[in-house]
Amino acid sequence: LLYESDYWLELAHLFPEWHGVELILVGLEVSEERHGDKRVWSPRLRSECWRGSARALLAKRRLDPTCTVIAGFNTGCGAGIPDLSWSWAPELSDFVDREYLCAFFAANDYSDLKGELMLLGRLIGARFVLDARENPFAAATIVKEPGDGHVEWSRSCALAYAFRGATGDEGAA
Repeated sequence: LLYESDYWLELAHLFPEWHGVELILVGLEVSEERHGDKRVWSPRLRSECWRGSARALLAKRRLDPTCTVIAGFNTGCGAGIPDLSWSWAPELSDFVDREYLCAFFAANDYSDLKGELMLLGRLIGARFVLDARENPFAAATIVKEPGDGHVEWSRSCALAYAFRGATGDEGAA
């Protein structure tokens, strides 16, 4: 979506008071060819692609928690796949320990959301600053294999919640 649409330009329209938005897309889904690719989309919006973990990015670039928002879109960290959940635990703990504001979006409420809230709340001790709720901007993910007429779809970003710091932290917003 970053290169195939102007979807992200909406951030500059939504927050006109922000003088500079840097959007960093992070994950193993980023292609090797796009890793490190930087673009300027408007005078107030630029982007970078990072292939790897958010933890590796944060080790290389010290992003200020007072002006950084980490967004997770359908991470699957609570989907009931133990290896996937445990792979997220160190990063989520770092986000909580460093008090980044994190806005996460889950695909559904029957497994993803329940697992994410358990992992973050019970195991990591995250302090929720926005309780889970229906996302008014939910989407659908559509999968169609080339040459195959079969189409599958599922909900995407159906629920939203946010966390910052740990329960018991004083001064975290």
